[in-house]
Amino acid sequence: MLLQLFHLSYHLKQTCILEDIDLQFHHPGIVLITGPSGSGKSTLLHLIGGLITPSQGEVVVQGISYNNKYRCDKDRIHQNDVSFIFQGYHLIEAMSVEDNLKLFGFEEDRIKRVLKKVEMEEFMKTLIHHLSGGQKQRIAIARVLLIRPKIILADEPTAALDQKTAKLIHSLFVDLSKDTLIIVVSHDTQLFNEGIQRKIKLVNGRVISDEELEKPTVKVCSNSHSYTFDKKSCWNYIKWNLYSKRGKLIVSQISQLLMIAIMMLIFSLSGGVSRYLQTLQSYSFTQNELTVYKNADPNQTISKEDIESMEKWEGVQGTERKREVLNLENENKDIHFQIVPDVELVKFAGEVPKTKEEVILSYDLAKEIDPTLKDVIGKTVCYLFNEKEEEFIVCGYALDPLSYKSVYFSSLLEDSIQWYEEKGMTVFFEDYSHVKKTIETMKQQTTYTLKNDFYEFETNVQTLVSMINAVLGIFLLITMAMNVLMSYLLNYAVFLQKRKEITMLRVYGISRWQIGKLYLYEGTLISFITLFAGSVFGSGIIFLLNQCLPKWIDPSLNHLLVIPYDQTFIPELNLPMFVYIMILGMLLMVNGTAIFISLLRIFKKDTGKILREDDLC
Repeated sequence: MLLQLFHLSYHLKQTCILEDIDLQFHHPGIVLITGPSGSGKSTLLHLIGGLITPSQGEVVVQGISYNNKYRCDKDRIHQNDVSFIFQGYHLIEAMSVEDNLKLFGFEEDRIKRVLKKVEMEEFMKTLIHHLSGGQKQRIAIARVLLIRPKIILADEPTAALDQKTAKLIHSLFVDLSKDTLIIVVSHDTQLFNEGIQRKIKLVNGRVISDEELEKPTVKVCSNSHSYTFDKKSCWNYIKWNLYSKRGKLIVSQISQLLMIAIMMLIFSLSGGVSRYLQTLQSYSFTQNELTVYKNADPNQTISKEDIESMEKWEGVQGTERKREVLNLENENKDIHFQIVPDVELVKFAGEVPKTKEEVILSYDLAKEIDPTLKDVIGKTVCYLFNEKEEEFIVCGYALDPLSYKSVYFSSLLEDSIQWYEEKGMTVFFEDYSHVKKTIETMKQQTTYTLKNDFYEFETNVQTLVSMINAVLGIFLLITMAMNVLMSYLLNYAVFLQKRKEITMLRVYGISRWQIGKLYLYEGTLISFITLFAGSVFGSGIIFLLNQCLPKWIDPSLNHLLVIPYDQTFIPELNLPMFVYIMILGMLLMVNGTAIFISLLRIFKKDTGKILREDDLC
């Protein structure tokens, strides 16, 4: 049994379209359904094809009922058992004849043979929108001939054809009917008077006559066609999709570009600060020193036992009583005054101070005297020194822009500067890592107060960076949520416009999974394009910020936003591979989620309702 209709009824709102249709189709052949307009002929075809759900009754195809949700797979039935020829052509206008047919997985040689049968082989490379209505109908018929289902449902298949072409199609139907059940709805009863095995007449939604005219054959064809997308046609379909929704796509990608830029800022800020701290660390004179005070009594001198205990700390090289310059001042309280030892501790231009009158200036102080730095050496500067104004000659300047605003004096002045001894100790370590470890290990103890300027600076900077990253992270999550929502709304709007095409793919046997995979390819391509564009956009923002931050805030913030990794995907952009992978993953998640939700909503809709909405029936 090929097809059975059991007490089939269909009501649209309050109107009865079909009532108690009870038919069986045992064998191949041409079955002609006639009747006046509005009698329910097209609706009956839609019910048989599973495009709409009956109000009552049951449709059974090859022993499988549409009502059985557990056994019935309409996609599989459309692939192997049932296909359609509608009054509408259901072709993708912007694609060629070849691409339209290859989209369903048909081989080129097979396409050529079938197009020759419908006398359209010369139009194989022609775009659909360049064809006439009759030519489009022949391509739609050729598609069904390629599929070779067990049941063909044809709704006015020759309406747009001239008499010669109509006779050609009729002869093809007659040939196919030897092993295929062809149910035809047509007003051209004269054409279909020949070669038909059965004639059914509908009036007001009821069967008033069912006449068997010819003894049918019993041979039934077997469909061996495998629905596999042709890569080229699939690619052409994606290109056309992207072009058709280019306006909405641009709007969607703007928000995704912003998301990528925020991610790059988060990584670049963290990396840049690490680089900044490492640079400061390499030029800091006090990073390996730890100042220790008694907690109980700040005025209490640290005892010998305390010193012996400190010397046992990990990484300690030595200790000494803390000394500081007492009466070295300047109107600018941000300037640091230091004694330059005999060894070179900073990179500088010029010479080390050899007399009491010579000084080295930091980079920033030198720039204040001469922005070009050409005539700095030899200049005279004045500072309050030992409570009186003293003149000094600049003998050099530091090359590192990250250093403090500092004045470096000759070690010859050390004996002439008034020193005082605090109640604390200076503990010297092998390296900064031991200083950091000691401070963090002894945070909970109450005996000593431990101080290291660089550690405090580092902690404050990292806290600030964490706060900034937290704000950026929250903004990123909000942006991602907005991206998902916007991408979904735009994709759903696009899919609503393309529901005709999506429905067409399903009706002609392309499964929901295959359609989803097609649009997944499209979403992946969009994600890669967005990744490239977003990387360029984000890098541009980082470049501009790196140029502006030193001018707006502090010269020492030069190239603060950097991602300092050696192995990069695109070295010019200075981005590590894992950042690209993370960004790509987020883009795929955003686009994939939007596509999945949009398609799911489209798939839930009754295909017949979509056809009626688009006035295709």
